[in-house]
Amino acid sequence: MRLGRRRRQQRVALAAAVGLAVLAGTAACGGSGSPGDPLSGTSANQITTEAFANLKSASSVHIAGQMEGSGQQETVTATLGTTDCQGTFTNPSKGTYSVLTVSGSTYFSAGQAFWKGSGATGSALTLLAGKYVKVGPSKSTLDALGVMCHPSQMVGYNGTITGMVSHGVTTFNGQKALHITDSGDAAGIYVTDTSTPELLHMTAGSTDLTFSNFNAPLNLTAPPANQTLDGKKYGF
Repeated sequence: MRLGRRRRQQRVALAAAVGLAVLAGTAACGGSGSPGDPLSGTSANQITTEAFANLKSASSVHIAGQMEGSGQQETVTATLGTTDCQGTFTNPSKGTYSVLTVSGSTYFSAGQAFWKGSGATGSALTLLAGKYVKVGPSKSTLDALGVMCHPSQMVGYNGTITGMVSHGVTTFNGQKALHITDSGDAAGIYVTDTSTPELLHMTAGSTDLTFSNFNAPLNLTAPPANQTLDGKKYGF
């Protein structure tokens, strides 16, 4: 199962004019840790399988990096939890836009450049820019947007990963880690060199993401009422 070839992204729309791309599924495909370390004797396939399983079962995770969206490289930073999540995307042509789901409601916000590129002008542009548009109950809205709101939604496979090769112990962002790559292409991951390996970084095609804060408590709150618009009034 190839890390670089099982990548899947969803393109979705908000009220036809609002588009965003999110990483909706990734699979990886065989290495062992150095003698004396927690993963010594464990194959690269086993380590990779466990790292992705730990991502899939995490109660929360923070991701940051780049991925393709609307045919361009977007910068993304997002925090995914059990039911709540938030993500901010910056696209070279669309500007910056964000999605927040908290307490059963989903909010969309974007800067003037985004709304202008979506066709908003005059008073509509002034009204929408910088505001939060409440777009409905989280489940129906997330289904419509295709927005992932749990780490499990990032992993689009089940079973054992094969074809991975370990390049030994190194460091990533100052943390002791194992570097593992797909034997068939340049796609690869860094995982913590711990008895419970966690994904630190992944490259797969145009996707380049860093992972952190596994299972950390989330403290997301709804935006201020005076900065929030009722999406139903504006066709959302």
